[in-house]
Amino acid sequence: MIVGQAAGVAAKMAVAAGLPVQEIDTRALAAALRRQGAVMEYAPSPQQRLFRLFRREWCGPGGKFYGIANGGTPACP
Repeated sequence: MIVGQAAGVAAKMAVAAGLPVQEIDTRALAAALRRQGAVMEYAPSPQQRLFRLFRREWCGPGGKFYGIANGGTPACP
């Protein structure tokens, strides 16, 4: 989704300026994306952190398995 937004904005800028997309001003592209609230860098989701906490509690200390999932196979490696 991030790449698609950047590609669309870059294409619009190129058409408006009458330039090939490779020649648009990348600083202006980044500024336009920031104004739109685009994600410009990866930030881990807080949900991933919660999932790791849950997994640690479910698997127990040292990753030891304490439950059965998927028809009898261990849920934690």
